[in-house]
Amino acid sequence: MLKFNKIRIRIGFPFCVTALIMISGELRESYICALSLAVLHETGHLIAMIYNNIYPDSITFTPTGIRINCPSGMISPRAECIISASGPAVNLLLMPILYFCLYDLPFYINAGLLVINLLPLRSLDAGRFINNLIIIRKDELHAEKIMNITETAVCICLVLLLICLLINRIVNSSFIALTVMLVVTTVVQLVK
Repeated sequence: MLKFNKIRIRIGFPFCVTALIMISGELRESYICALSLAVLHETGHLIAMIYNNIYPDSITFTPTGIRINCPSGMISPRAECIISASGPAVNLLLMPILYFCLYDLPFYINAGLLVINLLPLRSLDAGRFINNLIIIRKDELHAEKIMNITETAVCICLVLLLICLLINRIVNSSFIALTVMLVVTTVVQLVK
């Protein structure tokens, strides 16, 4: 674990193993590009946090991404909306730059990162944004009910899309892994 200006940076064993496997394989270039774009995405969140005088406890690198951990209960719904929107805003700003200045791989990876984070699931940026927006407009009870229905519908759509792809013999291991991860994460959150 490293420390940077009172922020602990956690790079765990599972991340290191995943990184070594990916860097030594055929997907080296894609992995490095995806990791770089994820760092830029999270930097957007970090800048918005600092702008709102919120300082994270730690930044954790996991096999599935990067997570900025904040002290619980410190973030207002309004600040959470700004913070949640800032990561996808970085990806959106990068779209024309990557499209006109570089070759296709960074553009498509960035577009994928943007689309994934725009799914209305509370484990993702758009879901946190919508949840906090509802809290600002109504209250936490309404937000909970609306997000439960929304997340259930999104998970059903993802599973149906996956089934349709598999029936048509379109096998994409990344989409399968992403769908399983998102559905499991959402179901665990809904059961709590």
